[in-house]
Amino acid sequence: MVQIIAGNKGKGKTKQLLDKVNAEVKTANGNIVYIDKSTKHMFELNNKVRLISATDYPLQNWKERTSQIVLNSWKALASSITLPSY
Repeated sequence: MVQIIAGNKGKGKTKQLLDKVNAEVKTANGNIVYIDKSTKHMFELNNKVRLISATDYPLQNWKERTSQIVLNSWKALASSITLPSY
């Protein structure tokens, strides 16, 4: 699901986003990944939320950066899943 939170600077968009992410932890069946330009809000997130800093990926443009972050997120999540053996 993608939601857009828009508004002027200083209107509480980040606080609203952090509250939504932390509330979603209680009902989510899967993993929650929070992508930000820094780790500034690390301690405001629930410890079950995976924080990814976009600046850790030195790419040329936002499309390339987003693709690489999503790919690495899936790789990290896939490596943490244990599949049952039959």
